[in-house]
Amino acid sequence: MRSILWCTLVNSLCVIGLMPRSDPENVKSLYTCVDNILNTVNRKKIIYAVNLTNQIKHPIININPTKQFTLWFQYEKSDVCIINLTEGNLHLTLIKLFKNPNINPRGVFLVIVSDVDRALFVAASIFYITNLIVIETNTGTDIKLYGYKPYLQQNVNNPLTSFYNVATCRNGTLNHAISWSHDAPSLWKNTTINILNNVSPPYTICHNCTKDRGIEFDIFDIIVEKLQFVPNFTRNGEFVVWGDKINGTYDSILGDLEMRKGEMVIGAFHLKSEEHIDFDMTFTHMEDATYWLVPKARPLPLWKRLNLIFSLEVYFLLLISIITTMIVCHVLYKQSFSSALVMLYQILLECSLNRMPTFKTLIITWIGFCLVVSTVFKSKLMNVMTENIYEHQIESLSEIVRSNLMITIDHFIATFYYHHTNPDEEFVVKNYVYCGDHFGCVRRTAFEQDTVTVDFARSYQYTALFMDSEGNLLLHLCKTPIFPVQMHLFFVKGYPLFPQIDELLIRIKSSGFIQYHYNKVAYYTQIALNRKKHNLAAQVLSVKHLQIAFVIFGIGILLSFVAFLAEYFINKLSVSV
Repeated sequence: MRSILWCTLVNSLCVIGLMPRSDPENVKSLYTCVDNILNTVNRKKIIYAVNLTNQIKHPIININPTKQFTLWFQYEKSDVCIINLTEGNLHLTLIKLFKNPNINPRGVFLVIVSDVDRALFVAASIFYITNLIVIETNTGTDIKLYGYKPYLQQNVNNPLTSFYNVATCRNGTLNHAISWSHDAPSLWKNTTINILNNVSPPYTICHNCTKDRGIEFDIFDIIVEKLQFVPNFTRNGEFVVWGDKINGTYDSILGDLEMRKGEMVIGAFHLKSEEHIDFDMTFTHMEDATYWLVPKARPLPLWKRLNLIFSLEVYFLLLISIITTMIVCHVLYKQSFSSALVMLYQILLECSLNRMPTFKTLIITWIGFCLVVSTVFKSKLMNVMTENIYEHQIESLSEIVRSNLMITIDHFIATFYYHHTNPDEEFVVKNYVYCGDHFGCVRRTAFEQDTVTVDFARSYQYTALFMDSEGNLLLHLCKTPIFPVQMHLFFVKGYPLFPQIDELLIRIKSSGFIQYHYNKVAYYTQIALNRKKHNLAAQVLSVKHLQIAFVIFGIGILLSFVAFLAEYFINKLSVSV
């Protein structure tokens, strides 16, 4: 306990299982040698120790590799690990050790053994350990130190496991300093990366296609060309949810990466809080967000668009102006209401009068007013007949709930509403239907129009798949995101190519290549949409488009007939009187 409290104050390194030998002089010499080796390490901030008597000068943290990682230092990764193999073998020890997420395979590893053996370096290479020193104690007064250079042949798949003498400790003193500079090869011509590729349009679509491969595949091609390794894509046309951590292990595609069925995952997003602890994750090179995806509102029938030309207020003001003008004509110029109404109606319809009335100023003012109204009306009428106008569009979660559409999402999306703050979110948790086939749910929302689901913004924006025969979109993306997501490349912890790939991604994004690919995909998507919509062709008006014009024409005839009947009966009444 005293050693742990001391470590919380000074922050040390990682030491595993150093057991003292029976000869006190040899034990002292070994501890002194370990201290001198640690003095050559540039970074020695954290030391975790297992069953270690605190006889070295460097402060340590005692942990048990078979139990859960130390809670006091949950996010402090090791810089050095020292393993004394008094029992068992290194491979089994490393399997237990790397269950602790604090152990950093890129740190320095010191392995203490009685006799050096090639199997030690084979086991270390499986976990991508490069900064390795094997301390051989069964050599008398001189303690031999051995190392290896696994990637001299630019091959991660078959690393070199032959070892060589690095230095010697005589009475605990190094005969020369140890160099820890193991520069990775600039090229990896003999390396094949087994890639767990996910289908996630528009990022990863088809890895073996000549075009429309996906933005992330196009970016990854630049990295492949630069480092000259061979990518081996292990999946074809599959969409897999990247995985949840359940009872300490991942499922789905990240579970396959954890089981080392591949060295890398492409087409996955970072959403959880522990992924960066369990895997090597590259720089956030692309971002997106998840939105509710709902059916596109149906086109508004043409005969219903009459009230879209003018608002009710405009129609009401037009009626008030007619009545006001009629009253002025009757009071000032002794014009009957019926004749004034017919005259004003003729002018409104741009018809000629039989003779010019004596009140020319009023008539000219009314003519100017009617010309403006008529011009605006006809212009707006043409737009209403030719534009795509839709009924009310669902835009929010509350409208989704009121729509009674089936909510089809996976369990992970539902977790974002478990701690609901309003009745709409509670409704989602209690009534959602599990969707195991994401693309199938999107297709149902588009073509059946009886469900809502979720999708990434760019997956919706950069696709021309879900359109009807006239080029109208069948889906609509709500405005408020559910949650943002970041895209990374995931690697097995310690993978040697990871630092170079991560650096290249940073350079690629800072140089504008990713934005260039965004713009290129958006451009070609717009071209595809335009071709499907026939935007370059002349707009030919059909009978359907002229439907509203005939409706207005019929209304005009009906009003004229009403005016005729009114005038006829007024004349009859005046004659009888």
